[in-house]
Amino acid sequence: MSSDDVGSPQQLISSYWVDRHYTIAKVGADWDKFAIENGGEELVSPQIIGQNLFSYIASDTTRMYLRLILDHVWHIHHQANKPYRCDSPEIKRFMQMQISIDDENLLRLDHYLLATEPNSPPVHFSGIRSQNSNLIRRCSMCNRINVAFSWVDADLALKTGLITDPKQRVIYTVCGDCNNP
Repeated sequence: MSSDDVGSPQQLISSYWVDRHYTIAKVGADWDKFAIENGGEELVSPQIIGQNLFSYIASDTTRMYLRLILDHVWHIHHQANKPYRCDSPEIKRFMQMQISIDDENLLRLDHYLLATEPNSPPVHFSGIRSQNSNLIRRCSMCNRINVAFSWVDADLALKTGLITDPKQRVIYTVCGDCNNP
């Protein structure tokens, strides 16, 4: 299955629009409510509208990956659908990002929740901006981590002893499986 063949979206979680300079132009009606409910009071619409989208993305690799996808939609004028994960410590959230050009010539990014499942045991990662080689790499798209020369789900790595710290510090990147725009 290609990343563009993900099942039909189930629940729209958030929407936002960016211009050709990747400046956030507007957000969906439920944006502020969602931000506040998830501890993102600093991400309410008055704080982010007019800001560059990429200033909210932690790793260079993830910024480059997303920019490639967005540039692709700008150039081919065709919708793109990309699966990704947006986990909390206790819940795996399987998501889909749908990117299209709207009637105002803005890129519209819709984020849909496809499914959830428990994250057991809970996993609490904190991202850092260092390139310290002792840190574990975590994919920004699928949330798997790179341990023992493999990309695996974090809860599986904890259960099997590949990692022992449920509050592991990580560096965000994009794994080879997800790096297929």
